Amino acid sequence: MKNKLLIFVFLLIAAFCFAGQNDNSLLFDGDGDFVVFPHNAAYNVSAITIEMWVFWSGNDIGFLVAKDYEELEIHTSPDYSLRFIPTDFVYLDTPAGSFLPNMWNHVAMIYNPSVSFAQCFINGVDISLTNVGPNPLSSAITNSIEPVYLGRRGAESYYFNGKIANLRVWNTVRTQQEIIDNMHSDIVDAGPELVLYAKLDEGVNTIANDSSILGNTGFIANAIWQVEDGSLPVELSSFTATLTATETAEIKWVSQTETDLLGYNVFRAQDETISNAVRVNPAIITAHNSSHASTYSFEDTDLNVAENYGKIVYYWLESINFDGSQNLHGPAQVVLKKDEVKAPGAELVSHMKSVYPNPFNPETNIAFDITEGETGTVKVYNSKGQLVKNLGIFEAGSHVVNWNGKSNDNEEVSTGIYFFSFVTKTSKEIKKAVLIK
Repeated sequence: MKNKLLIFVFLLIAAFCFAGQNDNSLLFDGDGDFVVFPHNAAYNVSAITIEMWVFWSGNDIGFLVAKDYEELEIHTSPDYSLRFIPTDFVYLDTPAGSFLPNMWNHVAMIYNPSVSFAQCFINGVDISLTNVGPNPLSSAITNSIEPVYLGRRGAESYYFNGKIANLRVWNTVRTQQEIIDNMHSDIVDAGPELVLYAKLDEGVNTIANDSSILGNTGFIANAIWQVEDGSLPVELSSFTATLTATETAEIKWVSQTETDLLGYNVFRAQDETISNAVRVNPAIITAHNSSHASTYSFEDTDLNVAENYGKIVYYWLESINFDGSQNLHGPAQVVLKKDEVKAPGAELVSHMKSVYPNPFNPETNIAFDITEGETGTVKVYNSKGQLVKNLGIFEAGSHVVNWNGKSNDNEEVSTGIYFFSFVTKTSKEIKKAVLIK
């Protein structure tokens, strides 16, 4: 019953929605579907950044992009990782479990042999690369006259199963901040550094336009257009974990709306790495699929406080859609101390502990304690002092509340500084965090 998730906590920001701002993407079925962009001299580069949005529906090797054999190739692997092959015999692998199927992920691969440098970002987060090939990172990029392929290797093999959008190929090294700043928006007036820019948003015909200054049109073979509505099956407004008087953990969450949602799973770990987490609910928790707010709770009775005294326990919530895709929320946390579980909030001091992650996109968590006999409010304000979101009224206990970056009117807020107000009878605190889109 306790299934281990093969993913990293670093990717929780990951793909709560398809964020390339497209209405469409290209769907590849893993059997002969691809896009080809004819060779252009501008593709003969000495350094490279390749980025794209990817929704992987498979579980084996599938090539996202490739030029000649072992030239500018990126492919998925069965251990849920990525391999980047910028040139002959340089095989750069991300860790097992670092690339999630059945959800949108933004991928960016970078290679600059002049300084023996390679880097990978998934959803804007720096992911380690290990060179398992015989050639060093100083190996120059092979420059062939072969075309650029999406969805297959150049040798008509290893077809990709999934969706791709917003392919960008740069002849320079992009920084992490540049990638984060632009991964959710269109590129305008990029100049000669952007040598291929396929938005893949046409939605009709078999042409893939190149929005770079080269205008090197691609041709679609068999892959079909897929409409992306950008909506979430579930809008979560609260996710908390609290120790109870009987030394169990009460997990609560509130969804504002649910559409085509199968249900939920709760996962627990003793560190913040979700790859170490196990599922604690014996069966999926069925969703209500309501257009109104729904409140759920689950009691974790397998904590063994005496044996794990003083340890922090982390919880994640997985929402599962009818199409098999899933999203993750959290973590929420509790501390296993007997003096803290005599009653909810016992001997706690009202205090806002942290806002994390910070900076964030699109979600962040507010951690706070409320002493026994008090209630507290948590509100979000913008830099003008205007109320953006009332996150609710909370009873005594340790809480971690999730803010999904939306206002009281359920509208996404813009990039900027936000202030989090925590007020109880004995405490008034404010912390700030930065939303970067």
